[in-house]
Amino acid sequence: MKTGSVNEGPKKHDLTLSSNVRVQPYGKKGWKGKSDTKVWKAFKSGDEAAFVFIYEEYFELLINYCYQFTQNEDLIKDCVQDLFIFIRNKRESVSVTDNIRLYLLKSCRNRLMSYLKKDFTHKSMDAVKGNLFVPMPSTEENIVNLQTRELREKRLRMSIEKLSFKEREIIYYFYYQNMDYQSIAELLGYEHVKSARSLLYKALGKLKELFVVFVLILCH
Repeated sequence: MKTGSVNEGPKKHDLTLSSNVRVQPYGKKGWKGKSDTKVWKAFKSGDEAAFVFIYEEYFELLINYCYQFTQNEDLIKDCVQDLFIFIRNKRESVSVTDNIRLYLLKSCRNRLMSYLKKDFTHKSMDAVKGNLFVPMPSTEENIVNLQTRELREKRLRMSIEKLSFKEREIIYYFYYQNMDYQSIAELLGYEHVKSARSLLYKALGKLKELFVVFVLILCH
């Protein structure tokens, strides 16, 4: 499967940490290329430059990640802002990690699910309408036949929308975030890696069948 853009989220934002959290643009160069373990350890020890680096490195990722669950920009801003404020204020007590991206994605997902809980009180995630976790081929792809590309995109979207929420989500993690099974299992709260692998195989199997069906439908 060829990866491309997904729900890209807000193109512009005015997200700030808060009036009492000052972020100066001096940390990125100093920590670029350092291991996650070193960056996180420095951050936990009070190194503001390390915090700035983490903020700059993962802010857009988290904004776009939240946008896969909801298109409510205010809620997205609140979620990401609160997460960064929380880890900064609680830096001494936050867990140790050697994978900052996974730690932030997992924390952000848990926080966002809490925010969305009221909206989904009487319905499951699978019942939610919209384009949640419906990845699409990049519009910047250099495809000679535009009509063929548009038809393929339509088939893919129609197929993915028929998958369950979890199936769409795991396709996003594996193909669009390039995450391995271990990371996906941890993010989704699975006890065994094979659970994540089985879910992906199931999703791809259903996607293949659905894609063929929609090809037949659209060709008639």
